[in-house]
Amino acid sequence: MTNSSVCSWNGVECSQKGGRIVGLILEAKNLSGTVPKEVTLLNGIKDINLASNNIGGDLPREMLAKLRYLRGLNLAHNHITGHIPDPVNMTRLFQLLISEA
Repeated sequence: MTNSSVCSWNGVECSQKGGRIVGLILEAKNLSGTVPKEVTLLNGIKDINLASNNIGGDLPREMLAKLRYLRGLNLAHNHITGHIPDPVNMTRLFQLLISEA
């Protein structure tokens, strides 16, 4: 693996100041599996778009509680199952899209 910045990776958006990850835009990238709990470590992220992939299973329980700056979460056209975490702390969330493929 090279020592390149994650900010140069396809589908990763970073802030101008500080280079923090603020977006994961990975729509229709043929991704499969589940949303890993490690996504909660991206506590400054604002937008996650994983639509039109083959992602399934439950969302991490703490996902919406820890991602308090999240504005948009698009998981449409996947195979998400189970309970949707309570967005009680999500005062900035204005778009939540979840649907079956």
